[in-house]
Amino acid sequence: MACQRENLYFTDDDRLFSHTWQLVQIQGRKLDALSNSNLRFDKRTNEDLIYFGAFGVCNQLFGKVEITDTLGGISFSNVGSTFIGCDKVSQEQFLANTLQNVKSYRLTEGFLMLLDRNGVVRLTYRQTEAS
Repeated sequence: MACQRENLYFTDDDRLFSHTWQLVQIQGRKLDALSNSNLRFDKRTNEDLIYFGAFGVCNQLFGKVEITDTLGGISFSNVGSTFIGCDKVSQEQFLANTLQNVKSYRLTEGFLMLLDRNGVVRLTYRQTEAS
């Protein structure tokens, strides 16, 4: 019997979707310029798609999210941003590139950790208010 993958989109786990997530660390370090960065997930049932929105330093980031199974598989694609020039754009680009390399997530005690394909935590977010 083949193993069937379940899409988290159809589960009752709304922890990803019911909060805004505040960036705490990126690749193990805190970047002061990104201290106000946040991440939100938006599932649109009429489209069967999940989107994300994030704020970097000066710009909004956005794109699609695919949650591939109940074991925490996740990927970000079609990452784009608004284009407001500022002196910290390179850090926003670093954040966007890091998101695109995320392959899984872990939720523990108010924190969302986004991991790469090797299981290394690349982004850590803290749960904030309910969306």
